[in-house]
Amino acid sequence: MPSNLFISTPTDLYVLLYSESQKCFHIETVAAMVDKNVRMYLNGKSGDYVPLAFGATVEELREIRHQLVGKRGDTDVPRYLYLVDPDE
Repeated sequence: MPSNLFISTPTDLYVLLYSESQKCFHIETVAAMVDKNVRMYLNGKSGDYVPLAFGATVEELREIRHQLVGKRGDTDVPRYLYLVDPDE
């Protein structure tokens, strides 16, 4: 299956995702997110990562993550920030 099957043109956009069950943030390209979601759908699976923000750079999303953690006010602050290599 082509990696950009459901995205009309390749982009360099990134997405900030969060999993409540894992208390974990994740940053990857939008194309990678869509590709994984399509594969999960085709395999009858689901996940709990939800998109929180889209950005042009990883640094931009790290700043948004920092702001979101501050606004939520949890004492249970997520510990992890993962980045999927855009070329994977």
